[in-house]
Amino acid sequence: MKIKKDHIYNKLSEFRKEFHRQMVTLFIGAISFVAALFWRDAIQEIFSYLIPKATVWPKLVSAIIVSLFAVTIIIIISEFTKEKNVS
Repeated sequence: MKIKKDHIYNKLSEFRKEFHRQMVTLFIGAISFVAALFWRDAIQEIFSYLIPKATVWPKLVSAIIVSLFAVTIIIIISEFTKEKNVS
């Protein structure tokens, strides 16, 4: 009976830790999303100022540039995280 209680306690402890990690990840994602929306508005205003009657091409080019930048940052952060987990 003691083994079962210890096993249940360990599983519950693991669940709490994982739940906490996931909640932190969710919170960071939500804050990042809000920040991205503000940046989106700022970038749109800049493009509206620089190119008053913008066609689809400047928007497409800026979306590609921002996407490449985001992917590069994600790759760098992922590599940094891998190195931290190994040590």
